[in-house]
Amino acid sequence: MGQTTQLVLFTGLDDVSCARMASAVRSRGIDVLQTPWSNDTIELCAKTRFDVVVAGYPIPAAQFGRFISALRAQHSACRRAGLILLTGPGALDDGLRLVGHGVNKVLSRNSSPVHLQQAIDDLLRIAPRVTVRASARIVPRREERGPHVALCQTVNVSRTGMLLRGWAHYPVGTRFDFQLHFPGEGDPIRGEALVARSTDMERERFDGFGARFLEFEEADEQRLDQFLTEELNSSQVH
Repeated sequence: MGQTTQLVLFTGLDDVSCARMASAVRSRGIDVLQTPWSNDTIELCAKTRFDVVVAGYPIPAAQFGRFISALRAQHSACRRAGLILLTGPGALDDGLRLVGHGVNKVLSRNSSPVHLQQAIDDLLRIAPRVTVRASARIVPRREERGPHVALCQTVNVSRTGMLLRGWAHYPVGTRFDFQLHFPGEGDPIRGEALVARSTDMERERFDGFGARFLEFEEADEQRLDQFLTEELNSSQVH
């Protein structure tokens, strides 16, 4: 079976910016669809599977809210698609506030095609997630805000990060030490991670946050990799 071609949607960009950015993406063997922004774009994203959506920003608030809701809806074809906003003059700060709320990355419209391609590559390389319930002990670094110690539960884990369920609320960017206690494992897996986003209660239906791994203690990264590999192989057998 041949490899599935990856597809990126460009929308809401002027013709010059769109042509410049799309050309760089096509040069990497990725298919590109270009369309002006309209109400039809919302329906397109709900019904067509794109791997990454690149949208010009700002978008009128009411339309943008509908766009995010449709994109991340449970049965949306683009529920797991990466979303990159390319912001116009003066809109970068507003765009950055949306990261973690349905938006994955934000760049200035003046960014080079190389920077955009790197952002797309990062989203296309997301590691497979394993659904596993493990207890997680979270200890933020001394200078960080939030509860001093929190006990959470993993929803899913990958080689690059984890999604946690729990009452503790930490600002995006918080660095913390963690201990993960996986079923059947003896010693916990220890390391340091960073809060990457808060969960979306409307879409995900639970309180929690996503975290990106920064480093591990001793051989714990290899232990995590072995555990996840075994879980993935087991799920494929069954």
